Amino acid sequence: MPPPTDVLARRAQPTAAPARRAPAPRPPRTAPLRVVEAAPRPVRRARRRLARSGAVLLVTGSLLAVVFGHAMLAQEQIKLSSAQAGLAAEQAVHRQVLLAVAKAETPSRIVAVAESLHMVQPAHVQQLPWVPLTTPTTSPPAPSNAAGPAQAAATR
Repeated sequence: MPPPTDVLARRAQPTAAPARRAPAPRPPRTAPLRVVEAAPRPVRRARRRLARSGAVLLVTGSLLAVVFGHAMLAQEQIKLSSAQAGLAAEQAVHRQVLLAVAKAETPSRIVAVAESLHMVQPAHVQQLPWVPLTTPTTSPPAPSNAAGPAQAAATR
């Protein structure tokens, strides 16, 4: 069989791959380690004891703060309730006073009290003329007394 000349035929034929060299072995990486001596047992126990007592103290303090907050809240609620009760009582008194004033201002009651004092209605009512409030009022002239007000009072 003659050698293929076209490109597809050349690709179909297996070609030998060139030989590759194996990589050189690397030295193993060592972690930077050092020897640490264990702490003596009493020191470890003291640290644990200190951590536990700190945690207990923190929890106890938190609970006391919550209890104190609730106590303050309860006291303020009692004060607020008593203030609201006092306000309601004063509003009731105010309503009673308004009712008494309204009863006292009724025209029928005023007429009855006036008649009990022997007052009568006038036969004729005269309307006064309207006077604007911006008009200045003039006062009568003061007596021209040269001696002064002390002598005028003494001569009366």
